[in-house]
Amino acid sequence: MSPIDKLSSLKWGMSKKEFRILFSDKEWFPDHPAQNACGFKDLVDHKNVSIVAYFVIDGYADGLARICVSFDDIETDNQRKFIFENQLSELKKKYGQPLYTKLLDKNGLPEHQMSELDVWINENSVISAVLTLSEDGSLQPNINISFGDKINDPISKEWLWIENKVTGRNLHIEKTLDIVFSSTRTMPARFSTSGDRRQSFCVSFSPLKHDADEEMAAQAYGAINFYLSNEKRGYELDQKTFHSVLMIGEDLMLGSFILTKFKEENSFGNIKQAIINHRLDNLEKTVPNLKAVLIEKEVENYFQHCVDFGRDTAQK
Repeated sequence: MSPIDKLSSLKWGMSKKEFRILFSDKEWFPDHPAQNACGFKDLVDHKNVSIVAYFVIDGYADGLARICVSFDDIETDNQRKFIFENQLSELKKKYGQPLYTKLLDKNGLPEHQMSELDVWINENSVISAVLTLSEDGSLQPNINISFGDKINDPISKEWLWIENKVTGRNLHIEKTLDIVFSSTRTMPARFSTSGDRRQSFCVSFSPLKHDADEEMAAQAYGAINFYLSNEKRGYELDQKTFHSVLMIGEDLMLGSFILTKFKEENSFGNIKQAIINHRLDNLEKTVPNLKAVLIEKEVENYFQHCVDFGRDTAQK
């Protein structure tokens, strides 16, 4: 397996220690004094490359978010073009045609421009290949191939507009609904467990860390007892109806959290009713009065609290 293939298969969020162990036989640079990064030298197609991994704070530890491969010591533009075309060919074999390609704009300042940029986006990553040439005015001609985490890498997140534009769909909304609807819990998250999580929404979404999972599960349960108290409503909900409203509130909180992590929190109004309807369709036969309860003002206030808390938790 080539170094680039190995790098592209790594799991985002791995620790710096885990990354170092995987490449323990390499010649490592000193850690960057200002950036949360580490790197080493290697060979790709018999050419010297520098490989730098960037980490972001993920919970209480560093999590891998971006990897850059830079081809060093290439002497001429013709060599750079040849190597770039070979690497571009390999990337196309693996990821298909780029979603976005940009060639040099002759009207701009050449020293600030790339000769060619190609971008791919898959389920988890943004992949880019960049060529800069002396003949186009670059003071630091180079070839750079990068892989970034769609969720946690700030640079990669800037490219996600391409995905929506090309497909004509908001893939973040679709992904959010898929994750919310994939929950395996049959009881409220307050009473559901997943691995070492004693309260859990029971979904697979890497940015939903242990603390956030349990905190939101506890908040949804604690808040419903405030918003839907007997004093506010005038009568007590039966247990089935209470748990049904609670689980819808949890789904809204989870959806708000996920969409905020995708930097799409302003789009939540487009999926709120879809989340409510999904749970309603599954519960209405066993909880016949549920639809009537959902239009009560106290329930609306509770749902809005869940949406706000999910968003705020994601932004911490």
